Amino acid sequence: MSKNGLHRHYDRLTPEERFRLDVLAMARGDSVESERLVGSCPKFSYKMNDRAFVGRWTGAMDITLRMCVPLEKLLSKLQMVGVFRQLVPYT
Repeated sequence: MSKNGLHRHYDRLTPEERFRLDVLAMARGDSVESERLVGSCPKFSYKMNDRAFVGRWTGAMDITLRMCVPLEKLLSKLQMVGVFRQLVPYT
C-alpha cells in the first residue's frame, strides 16, 4: 500500500503514468498496489467489426509478417547471385 495515500488520486492518472507505476509495483512485488492501479483504470466500451472477420485479417497480417523476415534473407541471397552473375564475365 502506498504510504503517502496517492491511491486516492489514481483516477486522475494518465495511461502512461498508470503503466509506469504498475511496472514499478510489479517489479517490487507489490501485487496489492498493482491490483489497485489496474482496478482504478477507466473502463471503456467499444464498437468494432465482427471479431471473426477482423481476427482473420489480423491472423493473415501476422502470418505474412512472420514469413517476410525469412523470405527476405533468401531474396537477398538471390539478389547477390544476380549481381555476381553480372560481375563474373568481367573478371
